[in-house]
Order: sequence, then structure tokens, then C-alpha cells
Amino acid sequence: TTAQYKSVLIKRMKSDGLLLLNKDDKNSKQLDTSTFKGKLITIGINSNANYKASNIVYLRNGMRFHVKMNGHNEEFFIPTFGEHNVYNALFAISLADKLGFPLEIIREGLKNYQVPIKRLNVYNLKDESILIDDTVNANPQSVKAAIDVLIKIGKDKKKIAVLGSMLELGDYTSEGHREIGKYAAEKKVDVIYTFGDLSIDIHKGAIDHGFPIEKMKHFNDRNELHHELKSSMEHNSIFLVKGSSLMNMNKTAEYLRNNFLYNMVFNKDLKDEILLNPTTFALMKIEQSTIILQYGSFSKTLNILLDDKVSDGEIQLPRHLSNNLSIIDLPYEYIVKDNHIQI
Repeated sequence: TTAQYKSVLIKRMKSDGLLLLNKDDKNSKQLDTSTFKGKLITIGINSNANYKASNIVYLRNGMRFHVKMNGHNEEFFIPTFGEHNVYNALFAISLADKLGFPLEIIREGLKNYQVPIKRLNVYNLKDESILIDDTVNANPQSVKAAIDVLIKIGKDKKKIAVLGSMLELGDYTSEGHREIGKYAAEKKVDVIYTFGDLSIDIHKGAIDHGFPIEKMKHFNDRNELHHELKSSMEHNSIFLVKGSSLMNMNKTAEYLRNNFLYNMVFNKDLKDEILLNPTTFALMKIEQSTIILQYGSFSKTLNILLDDKVSDGEIQLPRHLSNNLSIIDLPYEYIVKDNHIQI
């Protein structure tokens, strides 16, 4: 087994080696450490360990938790979500502490952690809604962890799981997908949308464990999925988008960002400018100082102006586009992509 092979590595470690283990992990308990003569350090959340996290609190921009060190409860912050990331932080804290790093340096390092692209990236959409983009990859364990984050930060919101097929599970494919359906039902996700042939077993697993069939839909056409997401968008919703990389679920996350991240405001005092704050500018990933506005068949290049007083996600556009054309008050659809805004 994997545990046996990894135990061989432990047996070959030098007597002054340092071994870090997660006491909460059932697989780590299968490792043979009986002949290990080095220093064994344990971390955990639910078990007594050398470095144990407690008082885990989900904040708007990450998680705060405490670790008892040198007789004191020390506070740490990480700018990401999920208990699995607390375990990762505990490994870093324990190793850095043993290497003699001061607490201030450890705190600063964790606080400045750069969240990888498409790994539990959280975006605030309009109408107090949220997108969790976790589309880099998927297996049963990581999907469960992402659902946990959906439940935690979507506590008072409509929780929508958009799940693509998990590939490369081999003989475990059907069981693995059913397991996710069961988990989503147990965690009381409000709506489940699945995409791809293999993900149909998520439906079966959810139904078998009491999930309402009318709150699930399966798609093999991405445009149909996007149309459904658009029609189901409600105030105070939270979307989790996840799936194997080859399912290209990042396209669905991008669709939600492009259509629901920004709030358009028409400003009669603007002429050839677009106004937004630096955070929104960074999210749009525009490398030029201009952006092209397309309103029906009319097109105009606008200069980008940054203003800290503008709200996150708000894009202020000129009301009057020319002497003969003004944007009138109607409900609009818009797409923001690259350096284009299409209304």
C-alpha cells in the first residue's frame, strides 16, 4: 500500500531528521514510525498535537485561528479558505518555529501567501452574491473541501454547486461521483448543477440521500448551463464552480465573473472616460490605459481613470456617447472581457 511505501522513507531517515505528521489524518495513522529515531512533530485541529489550531474563524478575506506556542495562544491569519489550508499553515508554522523564525516573520509570511489562480479564488459579485472559482482540478477529497468552504462562507446565502466531471478516477469513477452527491446532500447545498457525462452519478448519489430532484439539473452543453445560471441568479447567492481541468470549468467561472462581477453606472459628467477603482482595474486584467465600449453597433474608445472613492466592482461609464447618442435607462446585459465592454 501507499502507507507501506511511505513508511520505508521514514525508516531511511537519519536519526537527526524531522518528521511532521497530521494527527487528524487517518492515512497518516497507518504510517510505521516505530523505528524512527528523529524528532516527531504533530499538527492537528481535532486531535491533541504539538501545534493545534483552535478558534478558526472565517472572515471576509480569509481565516483567523489560534495556535498554542510557548504557553501562549498566538493568532494567525491566512488569506484563503478551508480547513485543509489551516493544516497546510500548521505545517508551515511548526517547521518555521523549529527553524527559529520569530513569530512576527511567520505571521507576515502567512498573511502574504499568494493564493494560486483557480484555487478557491473568491469574487464578490453584484447583488451581494459570491463566486468561488476552484477550477484547477478535482477529485473527491478536494470537491468535499470546496463544498465545506461553500457552506462556511455561504452561511446565509443560496448555495449553488456547479460541478464538472472528475476525470482519471479509474474504477472508482462511479462511486467517487456518487460520494460527492451524498456529501452535497448531507451538507445541505441548495442547488446542484452538473456538467459532463460522468457527473450524472453525482445526481444519483444526491437523490439516494434525499436531495430534492427538482433542485438538480444536468448539462452536457455549456451554453445551456450558462443560460440556466443566468436565469437562476438571485440576490444573495453563492456559486461554487469546480471540476477536473479538462472539463474547462474555468470557462463557467469566467462567464459568471464577466456577467455578474461588475455593476454598471452611467455618469452624465463623463465624456471620453471610464471610472473605476484600482481593485476593479486589477480584476479586469487590462494592460492598456484605454478600454473599448460597444453599445449595440456603436463603438468608442474610453480612457481609464482610477478613483479610490468608486466602489469595488463598479464601472462608471459616460451617459452621453456622442452628440446623437445617449444610453437610456433600461435593464441591460453586458459582457466584460479583455479590454472590451459590450452592452
